[in-house]
Amino acid sequence: MPKNADFSVNHTAALYFFTSLVYILTMAKSKPIFYPRILSFMLESNKTSMRLPYYILFADISGFTQISENLMSEGFEGAERIRDILNRHFEFFSRTIRSKSGDILQYSGDAILSVFPSFDKARESMEEIIEFTKTSGVLSIRGGISFGDVDFRIFDFNGGYILLSQGSAIERAMKAEQMSDIMKYVSLTEESSILPEIKNVDLSSIPIDKSISEMFESCNLDFGSFAFACILFLFAEECDIPYILKLAENRIFINKIERYPEGIRLFLLSGVLNSKQNPVESMLEFIHDLTHSGRMEKLAGGFTSGYIFNGFTGSQERCEYNLIGKSINRAARIASKAKTGEILFDKEILEESSSASGEFIRSENLKGIGMISLYRMKEYRRHTVPLYLPLFGRELEMERISEILKDSPAVKISGESGSGKTHLVSSYIYEKNLNAIYLNVSNTDSLFENSILKMLGLEISEEDASNDSAYKKFLNYMLAADKNEILIIDNFEKLDSKSTEIVKRFISESSCFKTILISSESEDSEIHLQLFDSKGISGIIETRTGTPPSGILSETLFKKTNGNPYFVLAFFKTLISENLIEMNYLGEWEMNSEKAGVSKDISSSVQMIFSSLSAIERNILKVCSVFDFGCSEELLLKMLHNYKIEIVSKVIMELIQKNLLLKRERTISFVNDVVREHIYKSILLKERISLHRTAAKGLSLNKDFLEAGRHLYLCGEKENAKNLLVNYKTIMEEGKTTLSLYYALILFELEKSQELFMDIIDLLLKDGRYQEAETLYEKEKATLDADTDIFTRMRLLVFKGEKNKLIDFAKNAANKAKNINVIFFLLDETAFAMAISGDKSASEYALKALDMMNKEQSLDLRRIKLGGTFRELGDYDNVEKIFRMKHKRALDANNAIEAYSALSDMIEMMPPGRFTVDYTLEVNNELLNLLRESDRKQDELKALKVLTMRLRDRGEYEKAFETGMKGIELAKRLKSATTEIIILSQLGRMEFNRGRIDKAIELFLQGAKLAEKNSSLLLLESIYGNMGVCKHVLKEYNEAYNLYEKALEISLKVKHSDTRFLWILNLALLGVESKQLENIDHYLDMAREEILKSGIEERWIDIEQIAVNCAFLQGNYEKCLEKGGAVLEEAKKRSEIEIYYETLPYYAGALLMKGDKQGIQLLVESEEWANKKNSDNVKNNIEDVRRVLNSPDKNF
Repeated sequence: MPKNADFSVNHTAALYFFTSLVYILTMAKSKPIFYPRILSFMLESNKTSMRLPYYILFADISGFTQISENLMSEGFEGAERIRDILNRHFEFFSRTIRSKSGDILQYSGDAILSVFPSFDKARESMEEIIEFTKTSGVLSIRGGISFGDVDFRIFDFNGGYILLSQGSAIERAMKAEQMSDIMKYVSLTEESSILPEIKNVDLSSIPIDKSISEMFESCNLDFGSFAFACILFLFAEECDIPYILKLAENRIFINKIERYPEGIRLFLLSGVLNSKQNPVESMLEFIHDLTHSGRMEKLAGGFTSGYIFNGFTGSQERCEYNLIGKSINRAARIASKAKTGEILFDKEILEESSSASGEFIRSENLKGIGMISLYRMKEYRRHTVPLYLPLFGRELEMERISEILKDSPAVKISGESGSGKTHLVSSYIYEKNLNAIYLNVSNTDSLFENSILKMLGLEISEEDASNDSAYKKFLNYMLAADKNEILIIDNFEKLDSKSTEIVKRFISESSCFKTILISSESEDSEIHLQLFDSKGISGIIETRTGTPPSGILSETLFKKTNGNPYFVLAFFKTLISENLIEMNYLGEWEMNSEKAGVSKDISSSVQMIFSSLSAIERNILKVCSVFDFGCSEELLLKMLHNYKIEIVSKVIMELIQKNLLLKRERTISFVNDVVREHIYKSILLKERISLHRTAAKGLSLNKDFLEAGRHLYLCGEKENAKNLLVNYKTIMEEGKTTLSLYYALILFELEKSQELFMDIIDLLLKDGRYQEAETLYEKEKATLDADTDIFTRMRLLVFKGEKNKLIDFAKNAANKAKNINVIFFLLDETAFAMAISGDKSASEYALKALDMMNKEQSLDLRRIKLGGTFRELGDYDNVEKIFRMKHKRALDANNAIEAYSALSDMIEMMPPGRFTVDYTLEVNNELLNLLRESDRKQDELKALKVLTMRLRDRGEYEKAFETGMKGIELAKRLKSATTEIIILSQLGRMEFNRGRIDKAIELFLQGAKLAEKNSSLLLLESIYGNMGVCKHVLKEYNEAYNLYEKALEISLKVKHSDTRFLWILNLALLGVESKQLENIDHYLDMAREEILKSGIEERWIDIEQIAVNCAFLQGNYEKCLEKGGAVLEEAKKRSEIEIYYETLPYYAGALLMKGDKQGIQLLVESEEWANKKNSDNVKNNIEDVRRVLNSPDKNF
């Protein structure tokens, strides 16, 4: 740990760690005031209605709905900003009003209604509110003041109270507000009489709405989130309100009852709090029951659906559950257009519902919205199965439902939330064209005994509530239904015990009905839905959009969602809406940014999941959400120390069973990363900071300084964070590229040093993230010094493989560089580029670099390519010298692992025979032992992989196989599928080289299955291609062709493929050997394009050699002679003897077919060489030529 860190780990830190935990998750939980003080006065007076004179102040924030709608597009960050802006203002407003003896009657969206005992106090409050709003500089406000009698009435609802405040004085205050200019107020009263002050009373004992109480307990005062909701505004007469409240109890939430000029208006909501899972269906069912109540002639209303912000508004002194959003305004505007006896809705409702049909009534021009069509419910089909878009990937499960229901009266289908259980059943019902009774059990349904009867609209008296009577009522209902109907019970596990017994009895006794039970509990289920892998995700996206996603996008969606189809689609929808996805050149969806999308769909679902959990479950999820890579069980238990350890451990297991958390060894993490992100972002900022600070303390005690640094960064302790995050270099040296990059990027936000920038560029390119590296360079280049700029531009050119540009740039930059490491880097990279492109100056540059390496002891040798340069030049003595020098310097620095890594790399660079097998094993075994002692499992795995390859290349096949199997075993333990696939491929190639082709194919097949499962496209390409080579050698041409085509197809989907050219070439060669010549020209043209794209012009000889063979077999002898002459001449120049003699028979044959007897001599020369070298390829080519020459019409 750095000495200058102001973050010492000692007994003080440990003490702070444990004592600071008390605040976490239990902070500020004293219950706030949810009612005006007048309500307490009325309850104490035992009155439900009262009239009192007051000065009324109505203040409204201007334009906040549009601001909130804009912020909603930012997901949870937007929700947090809405919440913080509102609460910053309303906290001041409520404190000011209370200090002036005022009483807040209600918050209404972005408005506040309050009463005062005097005009002066109302005026002073409004003036202070205006002044504060001006100072904050974010919002605008205006207000109105009036005086008069206010009528109050209390209504009971859902265990709490709703207060109706009405009267002409309130209406005048609202009218005054509308007359006012921004940042001003209008008063419509001159009264100066002083009324009795409103007493401060204890309101904590007054019960509040059960749903509000549960939400407050599960979240806190500063909760704010998005939810998909259905909003209804209903105008009613005062005498009908108690009936409406009773009808809504435990099904629809009633937020407010207010007096408007049109009448008393109720604000009803489904989708949060007391709602079933589908907000629109819940509201439609309620409206259907309301329209059949005999009271419709006195009601009018309007409703719609959409996303809203919901949360607690105000302060500890006075708070309310509040709702904001355009959908609320839209519903209010629709309600204002409804005539008495009408409850109207818009097309959003028709699009969301499968149970109701609408009758067009008229079009209306809504203020601020425009012309829309309005509908009235025409027909409502209770218990209708939800209708979904086409299903993908569940065909076997669909067949399984049919098979089970043939012989059994019921089937139980299970799976986690979002896995598509209801979707599967819906698809089954609609595909089979069946009728069904669909019951969706909600959390509120489970509160009642015999709730299944309640859901069917059947009433049963307490006196007649015996099990037998309840069952008979249920049975009679079902018998009255069509015999072809199926009973579907969704969320079966939520049924009360008596209803469960009714259903079980019905299944066992009724032979003419079929029942489908849908449950999240897998016990006794015949069908359990598994989540999708990345291949399944690809199918889902293609089915929905008609366009497949790229392999990389499918893998990203899988990692983010763990294959949950609901979250896959919701997250994909968000990426589309935020322009984070575009079509690539292959016609696939591709991510164009690493930015994490946020989703109101997911936000709504997470809120629903979260609200159904217990307080301890929610707190565990909150703590886990602050850890990107999971949290050790030990630290988690410490952070939740206010609960008993055994209770926390038990609840963690329950959350794992609910598929919300995952346990790997001792680490606890989220199953779905998108759920983690949304839960994290929903936590109050103060609580989040406290969690991060406590996590940092615990991680430091556990010596995990980098992760502690990240948490300190997130809680704003920047200096302490910097002191810890510099340790990224340690894991960078261990080869943990992605992880070290993660922390380096955080550090870069705190300290933009040149050295750190170079490390980040290096790590990004090592991780294959060229686009990000280039973007970062463009963003920061104005801040870079000359050396850093040169280094970065060189690294980018190196990565792109633009050798000529690189050499030109290096020559121009050589005189500008000052830093010795940058100068050395220029020499090193330039020499290597020259060497591989055949530039004669390569030796001069390489020797300069070597001379510099000898003189400068402080050079950074991590990226050195000088050994590879001298190998290209054939100078193996200097190769050995360079690696011996690296070895010595590492030993001098007490870095034994780096020292033996250098020797291991040296052996790899050398030709077979330079070092003995024993020496190779000695070096690599020493390296492996050092890595094991340091517990560097990933590096150990890498070393095993490299050693396997080296032993293979040196012909030590048995030892290579043994080492490879050790590597595979370790890869499985580390869950490193990529390395396992690579080693299987290495062993496959080894068996191929040994002539054991069947064994090679077996190993390749194992690798292919793993690669398909993990969507490792580059590896899959290589494996398919190598399997094609195996089949090619076995002369199984059709299978070889299919495998080469598969490899080629995959190579076109990945951004960088080094082997695409090989598969194209092999397909052309396959055509020659199998005498299927029709597609050869197509493949040869593809190969010519590829060498131009990839800058491998030297490979033209391979293409033209095949063109020569093809031309002869096609009878185009002039073309054969023209191209053959060029190939033979180039092969001689390059000393490519094998290519020369493989081409010579066809050239000789073409000469003979054109009457030139020189061909006989060349054919004999070919035959002599083939016999001498035992070359089957040349012998086969001679046979091809003899067959043509000896054909009946051309007998030579």
